[in-house]
Amino acid sequence: MSVPLFIFAATICRLFEDPYLDPIESLADVLEYRNVESKLDGTYRPVLDRLLVRYSGTRQRQVVEDVRQILGTIIILETPLSIASLSELTGVPKSSINARLGPLHSVLDIPDDETMPIRLFHLSFRDFLLHDNTRDKTPFWIDECEANLSVTGYCLGTMHRQLKKNICGLKNYGTERMKIGSYLLHKHVRPELQYSCRYWIHHLTQSMKRHDTMNLGHVLAFLEAHFLHWVEVMGLFGLVSECLEGLSVLLMKVRTLEDSQIFEFLQDAKRFIFRILQIADYAPLQIYAFGLVFAPSEAIIRKRFVDQCPEYPDWVTQFPRVSKTWGPELQLLVRNSSESNSVSHIAMSSDGRVLATGSSDGTIRMWDPTSGALRHSFSCQLYLNYLAFLPKSQLVASGSWRDQTINFWNATTGTLLRTIRISGPPVSSAVFSPDGLITAGHVDGSITLCDPDNGTVRYTFRCRPNPVVSMAFSPDGHLLAAGSNSTTDSPYGAAVTVLDVTNGTIKYMHGPPECDSNSNGRRNTVSTVAFCPRGRLLGATFTDSNAIRVWDSNDGIVKYTFRGNYPVGLAFSTDGRMLAYSCDKDIKVWNTSGLEPEQTLQSHTSVEALAFSPDSQLLMSGSYHGATIWDPAVKEHYSRERKTHNTWAFSADGRMLATATRTVIEPWTRTSVKSLKAKIYSRTCIRLWNAENGMLEQTLEDDADLGHMHRVIEVYC
Repeated sequence: MSVPLFIFAATICRLFEDPYLDPIESLADVLEYRNVESKLDGTYRPVLDRLLVRYSGTRQRQVVEDVRQILGTIIILETPLSIASLSELTGVPKSSINARLGPLHSVLDIPDDETMPIRLFHLSFRDFLLHDNTRDKTPFWIDECEANLSVTGYCLGTMHRQLKKNICGLKNYGTERMKIGSYLLHKHVRPELQYSCRYWIHHLTQSMKRHDTMNLGHVLAFLEAHFLHWVEVMGLFGLVSECLEGLSVLLMKVRTLEDSQIFEFLQDAKRFIFRILQIADYAPLQIYAFGLVFAPSEAIIRKRFVDQCPEYPDWVTQFPRVSKTWGPELQLLVRNSSESNSVSHIAMSSDGRVLATGSSDGTIRMWDPTSGALRHSFSCQLYLNYLAFLPKSQLVASGSWRDQTINFWNATTGTLLRTIRISGPPVSSAVFSPDGLITAGHVDGSITLCDPDNGTVRYTFRCRPNPVVSMAFSPDGHLLAAGSNSTTDSPYGAAVTVLDVTNGTIKYMHGPPECDSNSNGRRNTVSTVAFCPRGRLLGATFTDSNAIRVWDSNDGIVKYTFRGNYPVGLAFSTDGRMLAYSCDKDIKVWNTSGLEPEQTLQSHTSVEALAFSPDSQLLMSGSYHGATIWDPAVKEHYSRERKTHNTWAFSADGRMLATATRTVIEPWTRTSVKSLKAKIYSRTCIRLWNAENGMLEQTLEDDADLGHMHRVIEVYC
């Protein structure tokens, strides 16, 4: 470890200026360490040694423990806290903290105002205290895992003492977060509670680096008592997505422990947050209303916190019918604005941290697939027809055949890095080769491999003289599959052509199932082609023929042919175990071992694109309503057309009750009800019906009509 000379000089100067220390004795301590090999030792050991000069024996050991408790907390915190907040967090009196930190003014910035945060003058002090080499040099060495474990306990204790339902005393469950004043928030949620709610999972997981078999009973006890209260506070500060991220990390840690109870609770908690993520960010108290009412009947969170539901009027006699357990749909990613949510292209970074979605109107969005948070949104070409990540990179490329350009974006920052132009006929599709070359398919059937820095053509291949609309490389990069569509001015039909890029020859070619000859006049489109990342399978969707085909990628022998209405998207999981393809609103998931059907996922609208996450745990689909994240391992429990009453409302005179499913609205006669103010959240439009004759009076479905988010917040009858 090394430390710049100016840090050493600044620390020593502050040591001499410390009114609590004798400068002559301090100088003697500094000179004692002038020959030590480590500059950090020479800088910080004199400061720490001064803490013990007046003590010995039992008293000295007590001082060491007191200082390590306070100092270990300060250096391990993710954000600094004040003396007042440290006292509330740790339970150590402010006077004791001041007494122990008094001689450390040379390494800590300790304000006179006890409500201002304490900060390290330099991070090298933290490095010194935590480094293994320091263990035998000073009794003030800090064990990082133990310090994190201690802070975890402080956080859990603070939350247990201070958390409660509706902590800010809001009068309405529908109160919008943006309308809650900062003063009210900070009055009821003090800094130590804010810190505890935000970072307790971080400290817990850091403490588990060495404690792989630790007992998490105290964590489960906290969650069973205060899970919703914790989510409420995170929602008040717009941090619900961090709950999801934290639970995901904690689940990874807990997975290796023999504690099925906390694992099941965390799984259920994660699904619950997926369901309420956007609502909790908009109106945090809705986690008690919408969150619990619409949770599955057997969900752990619902059963554990059912007593937290708000009291509904006694004339509300029927609640929505819900499934018994969570389904495979995790989250629908939508942008709550006047922009289109349509998704026609999906791409995911190789590390799985960024999900890119594109619309045909040129809108590109970058999402966090774990939390569902929108990172960046921007518009590029007028007509987007390809979107792809560079291999093992955070760069995403988008392009359009209309202007022959490809834009390169930084997926982390959302900034446009460069634009290159592809020469030749208009580009109708593009992918990246495993070695990073842009592979452009053109409307004349040619394929060019270009330099991603300047667009210089490296290689050119020729297929049928039909537009190349989809492409994919084999895992080793030796084969390129190109899907074409048929045109009125071409004698050739749609086909999948497989090229050997090592020599430029056509390995084999296949048309739709009706005719496997190389000449087919039927109008058709090969919307998607994809190689299995592991194994020897190649799949393609022939949209207009309502067919999906799977070949042996090595010899081109047809292995399976599936039928389905309007197949477009197709994807293999990264581990090679699953094949997913879309047929209109359905997503069929098959096991590639023997190609046996696993299940059918039911989307809200026709699915245009599919992609698996790198770990094969998630499946993403793109449709008119947005991008949906699925858990393909969870079975679908009920059909989309099942009559599940998602909301209801009474007429003002109380004589009519209307209940609504996704597809059906039914009026009911009821004479004992006077009125209802219904708070609902819906992804659909509002339709106004005449309750007497069932005639549709008016439909409000766009932001221009509704004037607010896509979700309906309040309906009055």
